[in-house]
Amino acid sequence: MSTAPFLPALTRALRDGAPGALEWRDDRRRRLFFLAEGHLLAAQSNLRSETTDRLRELDPSLDGPALTRAEAVARLRGALAEPAGEVTWHPGQRPSEARPLPVGEVLRACSTSLPAVPDAAWPRLLPHAGAHIHALGFPETLRDWLSALDGTRPHGEVVAFGPDAPPQLDGALRVAILLGAVDANVQAARAAHDAPASLDDLFADPLPAPPAPAAAPAGAALGGGAPPPPQEEPAHAPAPSGNADLEAVVARISRAAHHFEVLDVAQDAAPEAMRRAYFTLARMLHPDQLHDVDEATRARATDAFDKVRAAWEDLGDDAKRDAYVARVIRGEKSEDELATERVKAILEAEGEFSRGLIALHAGRIPEAHAAFQRVVAVVDDSPEFNAYAAWTAFKLAPKGDGQDAAFNRIRAAVRANDKLDAPLTLLGMAYKARGQDDLARAAFIQALKLKPSNPDAARELRRMEREAATKQASGGFFSRLFGKK
Repeated sequence: MSTAPFLPALTRALRDGAPGALEWRDDRRRRLFFLAEGHLLAAQSNLRSETTDRLRELDPSLDGPALTRAEAVARLRGALAEPAGEVTWHPGQRPSEARPLPVGEVLRACSTSLPAVPDAAWPRLLPHAGAHIHALGFPETLRDWLSALDGTRPHGEVVAFGPDAPPQLDGALRVAILLGAVDANVQAARAAHDAPASLDDLFADPLPAPPAPAAAPAGAALGGGAPPPPQEEPAHAPAPSGNADLEAVVARISRAAHHFEVLDVAQDAAPEAMRRAYFTLARMLHPDQLHDVDEATRARATDAFDKVRAAWEDLGDDAKRDAYVARVIRGEKSEDELATERVKAILEAEGEFSRGLIALHAGRIPEAHAAFQRVVAVVDDSPEFNAYAAWTAFKLAPKGDGQDAAFNRIRAAVRANDKLDAPLTLLGMAYKARGQDDLARAAFIQALKLKPSNPDAARELRRMEREAATKQASGGFFSRLFGKK
């Protein structure tokens, strides 16, 4: 005996096709499924809830084939739901009495217990699987639909535009994938078909009409026979009842202020509701569906279709939808727009800074200060811009607290980046104005080390040398500084 999970063991047995019995058991409970060539020959269980008598208690009308289906579905569904237990394959073992059922029919009634199809899957029929599809026991419309899967459409589209309700189609896909007839490899998705792709090829052939809902067979409450009726409307829309209906939809879309109004969904609607709205409108407005309308109406409907497709382009992807809401609904600017505005503002600030320097060198201190203030209002993290704004404030402020505050701002700019020569020069000039000549010289010398061609630092240093020369009879500042004789 092995301890393999039931579903993988069932999958292997069904794909192998050899006759035998698959047994599930734990300490006291036991289920046995006899299989051969894609058919379930019999299902046995010692659980009272799955016995024939108990099923008849629940539904006295069960009899014949309906009872056989109900027994098989109840027992298979129970085995699929078990989280543990021992699973054993008994090759060649056959039941004493066989009532064959197509495995696909039974599994489809239990499809919610099978692995879900990934949303990103692109289902396609595997080579040589056509005969396998026909052996599943599905209705003809489902067999034709599965046989036409070629991997060119994502899971959402093949379900939305299929011949039956989405839950039934999804269940059939789960069974076909489990039995190895359909491949749903996510890696098979092609970028050229990534949703929302053009729908030009979706309507080349008319879709088969959904089959009329069949009456539920006896035992439906037990999960046997045909799947339960769908709980939601089909994702595709019915054809318009006339030009008036079409014109009303087109007029509504033409008045829409944003994508949510185009799809006619609330801004907080679930993604699935948006997807269904998109496919409904795309089905109605696609040019290939408008053979019986005049050219003017066709042109307006095509424009509306383009708006619907553009709306889904943004709303069908979580990241794009969030960006759209921020940009269009809340009026926030995109990162690119903010970056562009920032670059433009910096360029304008640099032009304003150049005008401020011209005014400063011409001695128009108030004009220069106003220009530098406008610059730092835009670019407040530049040590150079802040140093010039603080220096002109220092020049304009009366001695005392006002000048001290401006002086501290110059020093803060130098501390923010001590590799810039201009702020060091302005700091030296401020030290000199405060009578701190030694600190002023040190600032000018450091500025010249960073940029020997700095004219302001060189001029101020020469000026200090001349002033020192008038106080001393011999030896200039540079001679003492560099030790020259």
